[in-house]
Amino acid sequence: MILESRVPAVLDADGIVAFKGEPESLKGRAGLVLTPHVGELAVLVGRPVHEVARAGLAAARNAAAATGQVVLLKGSSTVIARPRVRPGWWCRVPRSSPLPAPATFSPV
Repeated sequence: MILESRVPAVLDADGIVAFKGEPESLKGRAGLVLTPHVGELAVLVGRPVHEVARAGLAAARNAAAATGQVVLLKGSSTVIARPRVRPGWWCRVPRSSPLPAPATFSPV
């Protein structure tokens, strides 16, 4: 359903995990923003969690390139990576709270 829609959308949690090991299947869909934590990104790209955790910036950049989407890797520092603006463009937000957000909070 998300691949057939043309409405901009945020993909998080099970929406990301639904594409387990197939990040390239998101490439043709315009207007998505992926907001995984380390575990969800590891599932999406088929890499061990410890690898993604150790190299979060590289993992977010690689996921943005593989999916063709903006990736916001959530954690104590949030990494934002975009696929096509400038090769390798990224941003780190260093003061993210490690505490869970309240249910009414939207990260975007």
